[in-house]
Amino acid sequence: MMARALCLDCGASSTKWATLSGDGTLRSGSADYITGHIFNDSEWARVSKTLKEIKEQTGIAQQVVMGVTGLDASMEVSRKLRTMASSIFETESLVVMNDMQLAYSAFLSPGEGILIYGGTGSVAASIDSQGEFHRAGGWGFMIADEGGGFWIGQQVLRHLTLSWDIGNFDWNDSLTSLAMTQAGCRNWDDLRAFVYGGGRHAVASLAPVVAQAKNNGSEAAVEILEGAGRELGKLALVLQARLKTKKFVALGGVFKIDNMIFESLKRNINQEIELVDVEIAENWIKKNLINVE
Repeated sequence: MMARALCLDCGASSTKWATLSGDGTLRSGSADYITGHIFNDSEWARVSKTLKEIKEQTGIAQQVVMGVTGLDASMEVSRKLRTMASSIFETESLVVMNDMQLAYSAFLSPGEGILIYGGTGSVAASIDSQGEFHRAGGWGFMIADEGGGFWIGQQVLRHLTLSWDIGNFDWNDSLTSLAMTQAGCRNWDDLRAFVYGGGRHAVASLAPVVAQAKNNGSEAAVEILEGAGRELGKLALVLQARLKTKKFVALGGVFKIDNMIFESLKRNINQEIELVDVEIAENWIKKNLINVE
């Protein structure tokens, strides 16, 4: 049976998909990551392979909607990705947008408020009553992404390197030992290979140990978690100053690391905010297709 709709939430860690069948059945799954940072033939081949695998799992859909991290509608990558996906999914009814546009429309209506997203990266996003997309942050890990998983992992690395700088590398320090164990490292040479060999994903993989270290009494871990919420709050307030909206919704894997991040965010914006923990692709279908019928 041909699905009515397929929604893809394409992130830096994975691609989450959801389909709505003609009888109203909602299915979901996941696949390899897809981003808008597609700059060579090997990466295009990997993206094509991922889309084909999703097609095998979901079948043909009448309508396909894709939200892709790091994608701008004006980019040539956007046009090529749209052409590729349209061919693979065998549909002319295909919309490709930035993943934060998809996320916003999964939880909020145009002009309603601001979505604060903390995943591997970070961004505050909104769509105004005229349908125009606005954001603060979301510039990528090489420039910004404060408060996201990469930023948290980066703060862990700074904790480690500072201890070497001052000549006080202490395996009894909870954050140090947990981070080095997570990375599978014993010294700087090991850690350098882990970081520069694994890149963005390797750094972000250190983020969860901060919560464990906090629970072990690490003051440094508390500072990092509090700092993540504070940085996310800055993004939200910058965008609110432009748009004057009052409603806030927070979403993303960074809030699953430890509740202290959300509590810090709430304190720093000092306004009512809702934390949601549902899949974007599924909720987009529920809000925009099921609930409107």
